[in-house]
Amino acid sequence: TINLISDGTILRDGTTSYTRRVATYTGSLTNLTTTTYLPADNVFAVTGTGFDVQDYNVTVTGNDVQVTFTASPVPEPLAIGLVAAVGLGMGRLIHRRRGNKQ
Repeated sequence: TINLISDGTILRDGTTSYTRRVATYTGSLTNLTTTTYLPADNVFAVTGTGFDVQDYNVTVTGNDVQVTFTASPVPEPLAIGLVAAVGLGMGRLIHRRRGNKQ
């Protein structure tokens, strides 16, 4: 797993693409070839601290390993709870109104 940490320059807008070098090596790699690995290849997992990683790929080229990705905001737990509470409240209100009409 490659975990990316924001240096403060990453926009969490879900559209801006970034490429970051995550490793440089000398010599040769015995278990990776020079190519681009996609999530479906199940070779790398990429996560972010403080943001969600979307649409990533990992490229092994020359003597570098690079990650290209977009970042989106991590949903705040409080916001998720509020949305759930509003949904439950609306459901209860609708249920009560339908019950009074019968």
